[in-house]
Amino acid sequence: MVAVTIFEKLAEFIVLGWVFVGLFVLLLVASVLAREGRLPLNPWFGIRIPPLMRSSEAWRNGHAAAVFPSALACGAALVCSTAELFAPVAYLGTIVTFVGGVVWVMIRASRAANATVHA
Repeated sequence: MVAVTIFEKLAEFIVLGWVFVGLFVLLLVASVLAREGRLPLNPWFGIRIPPLMRSSEAWRNGHAAAVFPSALACGAALVCSTAELFAPVAYLGTIVTFVGGVVWVMIRASRAANATVHA
């Protein structure tokens, strides 16, 4: 009975890890599309923090700055989520990667957008 409960919890963490990978893929796609000008400033999809919402140029520059950290974090989350299939404790790496990656992306995007506005 206890073994079944532990396995069910581990399965939930494995699914959560793959959800985090999917969210990073969406973030990466939005960043690349906005950087290329194919995703204009909008209220629905993209990094929606105040510095990026100030102008189209801040939007593009903020997303351009977010491409590298989101790609790196996506790769790291993918590695951790794959490792979860063999060593379930790797879900901790996925969670740390997700939180750290999102913070890194927001800081880089915000700084780039603020530099655009104040230039």
